[in-house]
Amino acid sequence: MNVSVPTLMKMELGDPAVSMGVYATAIWMIQRQEALARVAEPAQDLAALESDIQTASRRGARRDE
Repeated sequence: MNVSVPTLMKMELGDPAVSMGVYATAIWMIQRQEALARVAEPAQDLAALESDIQTASRRGARRDE
């Protein structure tokens, strides 16, 4: 993978400092690249969807005032 052992250890621990490219390479190496597309689907990002709903709710509340 051409990364250091400490980086691999961080990756195994889920450290957010590890670049997405390292994760993508690891996924490709175990031939699970189709999983990457599913993870990247906007519908799978529940935190972003919740944020969008909250933003829309606040905008709607401002219009009602």
